[in-house]
Amino acid sequence: MKAHKILFFALILPSLTMAQDLSSDFYSFTLNMFNINPAYTGIEGAPKVILNTRQPVRSLAGSPRNNMFGFHGAVGPNNGIGVKLISDARGPFSAVRGDFLYSYTLQFQKEQSLRMGLSAGFINRNFEGNRIENFESLDQSDPFLESQALNSTRFTAGYGMLYTHPRFEVGASLPHILEASQNFNFFSMYNAKVRMQASDKILVEPWVVYQHLPVTQDIFTGFVKGTYDNLIWLQAGIGTNKVSSAAIGFNYWLLNIGYAYQIPNGSLHMVSKGNHQIYLALNLKSKKIPSRANLSNQSQSTELTKVLLRLEELMEQKSNMSDEDMQNELAKIREELKVASKLNADPEKAAEVNFLLDEIAKKISELEAK
Repeated sequence: MKAHKILFFALILPSLTMAQDLSSDFYSFTLNMFNINPAYTGIEGAPKVILNTRQPVRSLAGSPRNNMFGFHGAVGPNNGIGVKLISDARGPFSAVRGDFLYSYTLQFQKEQSLRMGLSAGFINRNFEGNRIENFESLDQSDPFLESQALNSTRFTAGYGMLYTHPRFEVGASLPHILEASQNFNFFSMYNAKVRMQASDKILVEPWVVYQHLPVTQDIFTGFVKGTYDNLIWLQAGIGTNKVSSAAIGFNYWLLNIGYAYQIPNGSLHMVSKGNHQIYLALNLKSKKIPSRANLSNQSQSTELTKVLLRLEELMEQKSNMSDEDMQNELAKIREELKVASKLNADPEKAAEVNFLLDEIAKKISELEAK
């Protein structure tokens, strides 16, 4: 059995070195899209501190472990900046990546925008042979064991884009496209999400992710997320890599808390019992618990989306009506929503934004009743 282990590591050593960086597990995104697409930098406006950790259910020597720490926020209406540090260890291999991130937003009409993001930093790789059982039995003169591919620090960079609309968003990311002295890395990820307002307090968001992995097989994953009153959410997903996931999260005051459990299906379940993933985020905006007139920027953005969806549906329903007064009123409401959206970028305007949203919601309700 020991001889089999030695042969196994000797054969897969070269592929694992590269696969560690290409693996989707290196950039945990199930609860944290900022981790894999720099276009999400500053998307929520207020500065945010993030801790994202993934640990195996069955803790064995060499089990994969991944931790991420990040900070990002908006700088003015169109710019976002952030920093990110990822630490990943699996078997004898470990990697640490640190990045500075920047995003720029092109704003269009009807609350649509195109966000573009860049990340640049370093990646440090290390190989510790003493973590392999009977490593001394391998040929220590093998030059590969001392190659720069196993122990190195290099410059790295990534790129991402995100198109947002009140009803949907579409994104693409090349998180590791450039690494100094290496060929281009075309590991890429594409995501799409649809927002459906089931009721005044329930938001349903089906979303999909496609990952192009040059070293291993591509992965397609589908998720469904449901949020109640922007306070609690549930999510479930399954991918073509035979991995299922279930998640739950809470938003309270300045805190966002999420937990996900991922488990492989089929024969893979005999090897791995899955992993736990925890997401913690602190929104650095207020030092006191907000009242209705002081909702968080994230909550206000959700309220804006809800009101805009109601207005879009109402305008579709009334589009064939010849009532000029009705059409004029709808146009006025849209302009008021634009004003509220601009004010929402300023934390000091929270009370004014909420007042406008309440008034707009009343007007929409009155028009819906006609």
